[in-house]
Amino acid sequence: MKIFINLIDASRPGEELIEDIKKKVLKLSKEEKLDGKLGITFTDDINIKKYNKKYRKLNKATDVLSFSNDEYGLLGDIIISVETAMRNAKKYGATFKDEIVRLVVHGSLHIAGYDHIKAGDRIIMRKKEGKYIL
Repeated sequence: MKIFINLIDASRPGEELIEDIKKKVLKLSKEEKLDGKLGITFTDDINIKKYNKKYRKLNKATDVLSFSNDEYGLLGDIIISVETAMRNAKKYGATFKDEIVRLVVHGSLHIAGYDHIKAGDRIIMRKKEGKYIL
C-alpha cells in the first residue's frame, strides 16, 4: 500500500505523527485486505466546508471526509480539517495526535466499507477504530 500525504492551507503534521499514521493505516489495510494508493489530505475548515457542501450538500465544516475510488489502483482519499481536529481534541480531552490518528483510521474504515448510520454498524465501527488506533 502507498500512502500519499497532501497539504492544503494547513499546518504540516510533524514527521512522528505522519509515521504513526502510516503504521496504523498499513496495519488496517493488511487486516482489512485493502491494497492500492490512499491519499490523505490535511486542510482547514474553509476547504473542507467546500468539499462537504459539494459532495454531501452540507454547508459546514466537518472533521473528516472519505471517498472510495477503486479505479487505477486507488483505494480512495481522506480529507481532514486540522482546525476541527484541534477543536475536537480539546473538546474530548484528547491530544491533537490522537485525534488525527483517530480521524485517519475512521476515514480508512469508511473506505474499507464500514459505516455508522445504524446502531449495530456504529458499534462494529467503534470496535474497529479502537483496534487500529492502539
